[in-house]
Amino acid sequence: MEKGAGVRSKRYICSHCKQVNQPHTVCHNCGYYRGKQVITVER
Repeated sequence: MEKGAGVRSKRYICSHCKQVNQPHTVCHNCGYYRGKQVITVER
């Protein structure tokens, strides 16, 4: 069996901007993590 076969990637919805992201990471769309802005995102 191929490594990772049949394993789904987990995703979550950012509570601030509602974009789909990887869990336990800063949202690259708005810069928020766990309800706090931790990085400034340039647009």
